[in-house]
Amino acid sequence: MSRRHDGIDLIKVHVDRSFADQGPFDVFVHDFTHVARGARDGDRRAELFLAEVKDYISRHPHMVVMNPLASWALLYDRLGAQKVAIEVVRLLNDSDVIVPNRAYLDTSGVENVMKTLEASGVTFPFDDLPNIQFSTPEVARFNSVSPLNAGKHGEPTSQTRPVSAEKMSRISEMTRRVLGSSLVGIDVIVQDGTGKHVIIDMNDFPGYHEVGVREFQMALLQRFKTSCFGS
Repeated sequence: MSRRHDGIDLIKVHVDRSFADQGPFDVFVHDFTHVARGARDGDRRAELFLAEVKDYISRHPHMVVMNPLASWALLYDRLGAQKVAIEVVRLLNDSDVIVPNRAYLDTSGVENVMKTLEASGVTFPFDDLPNIQFSTPEVARFNSVSPLNAGKHGEPTSQTRPVSAEKMSRISEMTRRVLGSSLVGIDVIVQDGTGKHVIIDMNDFPGYHEVGVREFQMALLQRFKTSCFGS
C-alpha cells in the first residue's frame, strides 16, 4: 500500500513479504520493536525479515535510514535505554537533569537482592508495589489513558515546577548526538520541590498521540526533506 504526500511516495512495508521486492527505497523509517520481539521468541518469519532488512541496508548504502539499526538496538530494552539515559546525563553535566537509580533483579534471596540494590544505589525506603505487567500494544492504543502515570493526588501542588523548555531542548539534542538518530521518544518528569528534570525512559520511536497524528506526520515529512534532501 502506498500514497503520495507533498512529493513523497509513502510505502507501507509488510513483514510477510520480501523487503527488497517492496522497494527500491530512498528513505527508510521503522519501528521494529514488535518484530524483534517476535524474532527473539522464535518467530521464523520475523527472523528472516530482520535478516533481509539488514542485508538490504548493507547493499544500499545510499538509502537513508532515519532511525539506524545500531541506534535502535541501544533502546531495544529497558536496560539499554537506561544506559543511554545515564550517558546523556553525564555529558550534559547539569545537576538539575538526572536519571533515577534502578536495579535489575535476576536472582532471588534477600542477601543477593540487597547486594544488587546497594550496587545500583537504590536506597530505602521505597514503595513495594505489586508487579506491573502489560503488553505495550494493549496500553498504547490511540487516545488511551493509563493510571500508571498518575501522581499521588492526580493534581499539581504548590511544589510542582514547570517544565524547562531549555532543558528539554538540551536533553533532546544530546540524545540525538549520543544515538545518531533523531527519531526517539524521551519521557521526562519534573520532580516536585526540586524542579529537577528526571529522564525516566527512552523509546526507539517517538510518541505522537499527544501532539496529534496530523502534526506528527507533517513534522516527519519535513524531517525527511531537511535530513535527506537538503530542502
